[in-house]
Amino acid sequence: MDTRLATARGRKKPVTLRDIAALVNADLGTVSRALAGNPGVSKDRSAQICAYAEALGYRPRPLRRKHANAIGLVVRVLRPSDRPMPNPGHLERMVALAEMGAAERGNHLHIHMLKPDGEEGMWPKFISENRVDGVLMLGHGTSAFYERLAKEPIAAVAINDTTERTGIDCVLSDPTPGIRDAVGQLLSLGHAAIGLVLTRREYATVSRRLDAYMTALREAGIEPDARWIIQNVPEGLRGGQQAIRTYVATRSVPTAIIFNDDWIAMGGAYELARQGIRIPQDVSIVGYDNTAISEDLQPSLTSVDNHESQMMLRAIEMLQERISGFDGPPRQVVLPSSLVWRESCARAGGVAGRGDGHTP
Repeated sequence: MDTRLATARGRKKPVTLRDIAALVNADLGTVSRALAGNPGVSKDRSAQICAYAEALGYRPRPLRRKHANAIGLVVRVLRPSDRPMPNPGHLERMVALAEMGAAERGNHLHIHMLKPDGEEGMWPKFISENRVDGVLMLGHGTSAFYERLAKEPIAAVAINDTTERTGIDCVLSDPTPGIRDAVGQLLSLGHAAIGLVLTRREYATVSRRLDAYMTALREAGIEPDARWIIQNVPEGLRGGQQAIRTYVATRSVPTAIIFNDDWIAMGGAYELARQGIRIPQDVSIVGYDNTAISEDLQPSLTSVDNHESQMMLRAIEMLQERISGFDGPPRQVVLPSSLVWRESCARAGGVAGRGDGHTP
């Protein structure tokens, strides 16, 4: 890099292909092919041109004036980049629903994954290059992300977040109705010790489930025992197995347990069986998300349905309204969860029926 680059960086006008061509002493065609990744430019020459373009903050000019018939989906996860996402989890299902919803409306879907660290340095190119008409945000974006998004002239909707935090339209599921129903029915069946197994509270969805659980028990006049609540378990089957082992090790297995999601509940079911604890005779279990596996398990799994398909459908509808010109203040749509009762829950009986937890 030389003094010419420093001069170009100081320009207030957007950097053009012609500026880059002058800096690297190349014709416009060579620069265009290098930036597009097309053949005809040597590897070293292409790398040099791309490095100058990146240093200058070059962004292609939009090639359109009309709608692109495409939307972007930005997904942020809290997992370290070297750990694979559990499959199929909530985010994976929501991505699939977004793809189907966009396709039904004749839109392409561009997906951008944000890693836990270095988010600000990974700004989605489909936004800066004006290749989408609007953006859906899935996962817990940082305040810095939303501050930058607010500066972009683009429609945006966040899923399972709040308008207060993001400053944009939001669609979220309220876990309170489903969890309150689960707690109420379990209490009516004699379960005085109801546990809760959660992943990381950094997720707004997880934090809201904890709040709903605490509120439901306190409304029933029960102060939750700290031993009933296990947090920060790994996602997937391993999380459920780890939680049950913790309960057993502390001799505080509740008579009923609500799990963060169905897959963690399934892992818990496996470990309960390994420990010789029967479902639902000794311990009743409740999952969350009401995925397809809930009906296939033996016994079938009671689960809280957060209506993922409705949530994604409403988010896409709101985004299309913004794209079509709606310019009102940010809206927040809350969809109530509901409980789907199945065979994994029953009246407390035997040792568990004492209401003081099951000790194997």
